[in-house]
Amino acid sequence: VDDAENKVRFLRVECGGFLGLGATHVMIPVDAITSITHDAVTIDRDGKHLHGAPRYDPMLVTKPDERYWDAIYGYYGYEPYWHDGYRYPPYPFYNR
Repeated sequence: VDDAENKVRFLRVECGGFLGLGATHVMIPVDAITSITHDAVTIDRDGKHLHGAPRYDPMLVTKPDERYWDAIYGYYGYEPYWHDGYRYPPYPFYNR
């Protein structure tokens, strides 16, 4: 959550593993969300894509490093929110 602008910027998602063991965490820009229902959030990528995503690093989240966030946005093919011309995705994200 971006406290300065009061906006959600990323979702932290757990993928892989079994019953929580061996799972990895990745960050997904909200720009990738295509729909939200009462029990699911759908993004514009498949599970294979998530497994190759930059891993969640709690140290870089608490001490922001623009290179970390740049890598995440780049991996998903989106411009970072701090770039000129960025437009926050409309909410709700129904079938854009």
